[in-house]
Amino acid sequence: MNIEDKRIDSLFKQLINNFVIRNTIFQIQRVLIEREKLLDDGYESSYYDIVRSFDLMPLTRNLLQGLESYGFNNTSPLHRRVLPPLLNGYDVLVRANHGTTKISTYVVPILQSIDVSLDACQALVIAASREISLPTNLIFERIGIKIEGLKSFGFGGAYRGEIEQDELRSTNHQVLVGTPGRMWHHIERGDFDVSQVKIVVFESYDDMIDRGHLDNLELILSRLPPNSRRWFYTDRDENQSSLSFTDKYMTANTIFIKKTLMSDWTKENAAPTKIKYVILELVFLVQMLPRTLYSGYFYFFGYKLSSSPCTIHKDIRYSSNRSRNVMDVYEAPRKVQGNPVVVFIHGGAWGHGFKMQYILLGRRLAMHGVTTVVANYTLYPPGRIEQQVEDVDELMHYLKDHIESYGGRLDDITVIGHSAGAHILAQYLVTVHSKSTDNKIKIRNYIGMSGPFDISDHFIHETKRGIEHMSPMRPCCNGPSGFKQASPTHLIQQRPDKTVELPSMYFLHGDSDLTVPLESTIKFCRLVQQKSKCHTQILEYEHVQHIEIIFLLKDVENSVGKPFIHEHATHTKRNNQSVLIDVLQIIFRNNNNNI
Repeated sequence: MNIEDKRIDSLFKQLINNFVIRNTIFQIQRVLIEREKLLDDGYESSYYDIVRSFDLMPLTRNLLQGLESYGFNNTSPLHRRVLPPLLNGYDVLVRANHGTTKISTYVVPILQSIDVSLDACQALVIAASREISLPTNLIFERIGIKIEGLKSFGFGGAYRGEIEQDELRSTNHQVLVGTPGRMWHHIERGDFDVSQVKIVVFESYDDMIDRGHLDNLELILSRLPPNSRRWFYTDRDENQSSLSFTDKYMTANTIFIKKTLMSDWTKENAAPTKIKYVILELVFLVQMLPRTLYSGYFYFFGYKLSSSPCTIHKDIRYSSNRSRNVMDVYEAPRKVQGNPVVVFIHGGAWGHGFKMQYILLGRRLAMHGVTTVVANYTLYPPGRIEQQVEDVDELMHYLKDHIESYGGRLDDITVIGHSAGAHILAQYLVTVHSKSTDNKIKIRNYIGMSGPFDISDHFIHETKRGIEHMSPMRPCCNGPSGFKQASPTHLIQQRPDKTVELPSMYFLHGDSDLTVPLESTIKFCRLVQQKSKCHTQILEYEHVQHIEIIFLLKDVENSVGKPFIHEHATHTKRNNQSVLIDVLQIIFRNNNNNI
């Protein structure tokens, strides 16, 4: 670390020890613990916020009075979780016990959103049975009792023939509640107009599918406006049929909310455990704040320092296809023969992450004579895996024409990806790069750090962790029906042995990684060995977790120990402080793989 770096590092260490900053952190801790008590309600949600009371929600006075008259004086945990996203324009997939409270979570936002001056059907609730549809209509009437001009109608069970038909044709109800078969029957006969429907609720959609109503549901959806909002409700785990239905028809801005199944022991210990977790996160924040400020300083001002070890070229557009197609280049001091190049693709569960987070990585590698490219790509939503792979392809085409202008060697490129980034790069190599024959860029090495290479296996792992609905992975990979085509493991398995053209493949993984199990790397590496003639190696790091491995690559002070010995081994165990040394050794190795 040079003198200027030490001065800045010392400055931020002094700042973090300042009483004002410490006091601010303690206040944040107090607020977060209070908030954690509110969040510890037995539900999990991918939405960022909750609201404590009905009065704080954007509800009309008449609707608030209706809620009070019905007996909802206070919000339940389910109200606090479901109503905010619905009232803010999101759609939902809710898994919770059936009952009046669950029904009210869609009754309230429907009543808030409909225009009673418009005599047209604006909301449909499709329920699994008459035992649900008729009471649901009564709840609409009772909560909406103060809303003048509201008209709702429920049907199901025994068919009432012309009486039911006349009721639907003579009165333009804003809300209709019915079973799927009867709902489609009336739509098909033209008993009411669906052109103004803006919300459709699928109450117990898995039960409806199990009872053979999938065709009716799809027929109903085919008649509704394409921009109608879709809310899905269930009280149990989804099976393959219901998963396929929701993946096909849910919108991109769907929020997942589910009741957490907890044992008695977990219920007793949930709050202390979560509060402890918040405190640990704050400790982590305290530890990381100097490093984060340090990173931000160099990102915005570091290029002005005469002692800076590299030149930072920021926000270079590598493609005009999408707004996030920008990259930063950390140009190392130039050599006559040119510098090796690293292209880094970040992780973040396919839906998070930004190139600025990796300022230290770029500077560390440039400090060692490596011209480093750190790129953004299109995140979910709206980006899907195919767009993310396309972004990488666009990036490679751009670098082929321009990397030499930054001092990089076109014939000495190493690609590095962490987590989802490792998956995206592997998908690119298997689906695009290995099949391309026209003037493609030469990649010498692939380094995949903690990557999930089999999406089906990883979805099972996410399900066991209880985060399958909160993770962007499932929709980003086009649902269960798209998992195989989004899995490098599956795609390479379909190719003939020893025919897949790949660069040298190195896999770095921590043995304490609970986010992406080591087995994911081992399985993919074995298939690469079978299907390609390329060199492969797994480097397993002791006591290293999922996020920690990328910090060990960023931090030069943590990189100690001897280089790994090659000896044609395919799986080598390493200590947890040698990540950067190992990566540099891969980058600077000679062409015959000898270390």
